[in-house]
Amino acid sequence: MAHLNLSYSSFSGPIPLEITHLSRLITFDLSGNFYPTIDDRIFRWLTHNLTQLRELILDYTDMSSVSPLSLVNFSSSNLTSLSLRWCNLRGIVPIDIFHLPNLLSLSLSSNDLTGTLPQTKNWTSPLVSLDLSGTQFGGSIPASVGNLTSMTFLDLEGTEFTGSIPLTLGNLVHLTYLDLGPNNFSGTMDFEMFARLKNLQYLSLTTNSYLNMSLQSDGNCSFPMLLYLDLSFCNLTKFPYFLSSSAELEFLDLTANMISGGIPEWFWRVGRYTLIHLYLSDNNFNGPLPDPPPSTMFFHASSNNFSGEIPTSICQASLLEDLDLSNNRLNGTIPRCLGDLSFLSSLNLSYNLLQGPLPQSLANCTSLQNLIVSHNAISDTFPLWLNAISMLEISYLSLSNNEFSRQLPINFLLNSTAEFVDLANNNFEGPLPILSPDIKYYFISNNEFSGDIPYQLCNATGLEIINLFSGRLPAEYIVKLIAMMYEEKGGLQYMGDSNYEDTISVVMKGEELVLEKILTVFTTIDFSRNFFEGEIPESIGDLKALKGLNFSHNNLIGRIPSSVGNLTNLEWLDLSSNKLNGEIPKGLADLSSLSTLNLSYNQLVGSIPHGPQMDTFNHPFDGNPGLCGPPLSNPCDTLEQSPPHSTSPEEEEEEEEEEEGHWIEWRAVAMGC
Repeated sequence: MAHLNLSYSSFSGPIPLEITHLSRLITFDLSGNFYPTIDDRIFRWLTHNLTQLRELILDYTDMSSVSPLSLVNFSSSNLTSLSLRWCNLRGIVPIDIFHLPNLLSLSLSSNDLTGTLPQTKNWTSPLVSLDLSGTQFGGSIPASVGNLTSMTFLDLEGTEFTGSIPLTLGNLVHLTYLDLGPNNFSGTMDFEMFARLKNLQYLSLTTNSYLNMSLQSDGNCSFPMLLYLDLSFCNLTKFPYFLSSSAELEFLDLTANMISGGIPEWFWRVGRYTLIHLYLSDNNFNGPLPDPPPSTMFFHASSNNFSGEIPTSICQASLLEDLDLSNNRLNGTIPRCLGDLSFLSSLNLSYNLLQGPLPQSLANCTSLQNLIVSHNAISDTFPLWLNAISMLEISYLSLSNNEFSRQLPINFLLNSTAEFVDLANNNFEGPLPILSPDIKYYFISNNEFSGDIPYQLCNATGLEIINLFSGRLPAEYIVKLIAMMYEEKGGLQYMGDSNYEDTISVVMKGEELVLEKILTVFTTIDFSRNFFEGEIPESIGDLKALKGLNFSHNNLIGRIPSSVGNLTNLEWLDLSSNKLNGEIPKGLADLSSLSTLNLSYNQLVGSIPHGPQMDTFNHPFDGNPGLCGPPLSNPCDTLEQSPPHSTSPEEEEEEEEEEEGHWIEWRAVAMGC
């Protein structure tokens, strides 16, 4: 047998030893399976016995026990292709791998590997394709890389290379794919060094923040074959003129540079019928908002200085799926023609000066998942077409900081798939709508809602961040915040997709903080600055995954529950400016993750629990004259002991009834103000 292709065959488990007996194999492809395992012993036999091997493709194979030293021990001198992407390899790669005499293609991407490129002046290699992306290769790129004149593909994305980009890269005239970012390159790079690379189709230099990229001579460059260009986070100060020759451009990302002025008129003739992705956010562009080419599907122009009205001609880009015009100075009304964009899945118009109603035509956008129009001056009654939100499959809805008014339909959110709903800082009134069990982030403060918080709030068991208003909170709600009860919620996961970042504001560690790209495992309760009354329930200790808790500036009474000692993940706790009494629970001193504590301005008494954390906080006990002991200056023996609280039989009966009741009488006017 000369050729064995087992790719994408759903294999898993150990690779049998018999594979190494196929000594006449020329090609062996095991890629795309369910991480079958090759141990170091079998790999060494495989490289030793397969003396005629030319192509070895083991992508997505578990080689965690294989030493990188084995990668240069091939007995076959004819090896032309070696691909080991996502193989769990770790360690230092011998530099000899770059000297294999006939190797044309080498991919070690997405492994925990370190190493350097050969630094000798006479390094030569027949390599046509080299992919080290997603590894920890570093050091400098040697000038001798210019000797690899056959190379068409070079991917160093996400590695740790430093120093200057050698001018000799311009010798690789056959390159079609070049990715050098993100990295740690430095110095000044004149874009003219790429002038000879006429075959480039893909070029990325993104996120080289130490690199000063000069486009002074870029008029001498032309890239007629260019399809993909990523120059985001590159410290650019001018629009790249060399794009004027790239008629077939499909992807352009100039995000987070310092480009000012208007966009050149000639650019709108570039890729007019091919450009799909256009990202211009976080620059200093000004003037009227330009129309994207009609072929555009993803258009981001946020965080610039575009002004004037949103032109209706923008709707001629009928394929738009993702439109982000947030954080500009756009005024006027939202064009009704946006409802004609049948593929639109994400619309972000927040932080502008828009007025008027929210167009009912948006109900036609049945693919809409993200609708963000917060921080404008939109004056409208509640858009009744949003009552069909479950039909629209909106997962992220933000109408906050506008002038919406009137009552919300009671079943507005009942059957929706929305995970994030922000209605805060408007003029909504009446009772709260019933929540869907799927909701995770819910913000409704600073409105004119009235009545009780609905009992169905307890059914929203995935709720992770809540910012409420006024009314009574069901006691069992604390118990049923299941999303916060367990630590085993998995790894880091983000809401939404890579094209959109969720943002909210909470009071954290004493400061109002805007959280961007919310982690779904992040859990916090901010009930600060309200008129809540009553005691903190003992069940608060069941929220094992809780990281932040802010009950400050309320009218809470009673003792701090001893169960807070169970909150082993708690990083910040603020119970200041209430009427809490009794002693500080000793369990607080054992919370090793706690970095911020504020118990000031209550009626706490007794000695402060001893612990290494307690000595690190700044003034967390001020305004509690009954407290004593370190870190305070007054020792406990100088204070009179407070007499124990005596409870009358009538009070005991009332307390028992309260424990059996359904409601904690927390009455509030606003939450999280």
